[in-house]
Amino acid sequence: MLAPAPASAGAWIAPPEGQQIWTNAVGENEAGVFSETSAYWEQPIEPRVAFVAAPWYVNDPADAEHGWRAEATVGLKAALVRGRAGVMAVQAGATWRSDPERGCGEAGAELRWLGGLSLGPSGAGFLNVEAAERLASGGCPHQRLDVTLGYHAGPHWLGMAQVFTDARRGQEALQGQLTVVRINDQGRGVQFGVRARLDDGRPEPALVLAFWGRPGD
Repeated sequence: MLAPAPASAGAWIAPPEGQQIWTNAVGENEAGVFSETSAYWEQPIEPRVAFVAAPWYVNDPADAEHGWRAEATVGLKAALVRGRAGVMAVQAGATWRSDPERGCGEAGAELRWLGGLSLGPSGAGFLNVEAAERLASGGCPHQRLDVTLGYHAGPHWLGMAQVFTDARRGQEALQGQLTVVRINDQGRGVQFGVRARLDDGRPEPALVLAFWGRPGD
């Protein structure tokens, strides 16, 4: 059910050269071993507006019919308020998912609110909150909430604690993730850590490995 982790600080517009994050996860659920691959691309159009795309694909033995699921989002993100200590943005776009619920269509729309706040005297920490409302064709609502708490331990290390919630038609899922990112002098990084479900279901633990860079890397 759960979508991939968002960028570490999605409320902020990416650098002019853009940003891409490729994320891979391998874990185990009650049906066996599953694997996920996702991407996050952001390309600024102007200082306050960026194009965003986020496809996601999973091979999952729990899907008895197809063995896989996929979804994608494309849209525009605009920073409405941007100061030294924080930022607020909105994102609007189109969505697609391969396994719509009964009576729902594959295509839909998403409206997302994003808020970011720098923490601490030096601004080494940050809090990023994203709340999304989706509506698929057929009148099917879907809500998501992503919360990220991060800390820059020097210029080359970033630690993050993240929580993702996903709710649709009375079904809810809660997932947590702890990761560390090693960033080089060129701004490219490797992210690694663990992810697990935090709700009443099985934990479904997974290892996470991601690569951060610029579009075209």
